[in-house]
Amino acid sequence: MGNERFPDIDEQTGEAIDDGSPPIPKTGVAAFDQLSEPEKIRGLQEIDDEPMAGVIRQVLARPNDQLTDKQHFTYRKAGKAAIEKCSTCSTFVPRGDVYCPTCEIEYGGR
Repeated sequence: MGNERFPDIDEQTGEAIDDGSPPIPKTGVAAFDQLSEPEKIRGLQEIDDEPMAGVIRQVLARPNDQLTDKQHFTYRKAGKAAIEKCSTCSTFVPRGDVYCPTCEIEYGGR
């Protein structure tokens, strides 16, 4: 049986077998989108780079407000900056977290 890094391969087609688990994000934006809302907020709060910080403050203060195209682009860019890879595996975690939930159990807290 395969794992996240080495999925099961169909011997006839040579393609990965879909086991029903969510795909591994290959980009920062996709990984950010898969975080829970509290994880997104925690990661975004770690960013202090302007103009990202201004857009982030606006989104956190008024989440239902519409963003301009430029603000939306900046927010998506901030999403990529709001994640990092776990220090022991390839799982994406909110910026500032050292371990993913699985590795945190084995290696210790934040």
